[in-house]
Amino acid sequence: MCEECYEAPKALLYVRRLKMPIYDFVNEETLEVETHFIKMVELDEFCTNNPQLKQKLSAPGYADSVRLGVTKTPESFNQLLKNIKGRNRGSTIETR
Repeated sequence: MCEECYEAPKALLYVRRLKMPIYDFVNEETLEVETHFIKMVELDEFCTNNPQLKQKLSAPGYADSVRLGVTKTPESFNQLLKNIKGRNRGSTIETR
């Protein structure tokens, strides 16, 4: 791995906090996989300056449910559902 891009696991946490993309490249001379943290804007320039590296296709990271806006329903909503279910016989509303 590129020493200037990656020195320790702490560097990875710092980069993730900055939300910099992580790219994997295959070095065609050594067939080693290298990981680089590069801004999207600088990717084309990096590829031009490093012709021996070819970008490797990789799966994106998993999404964070909080950032996606998926949150647990508030207890007041669950109470409302229980109230509706109690007043309507035969209701199939799921409650916790």
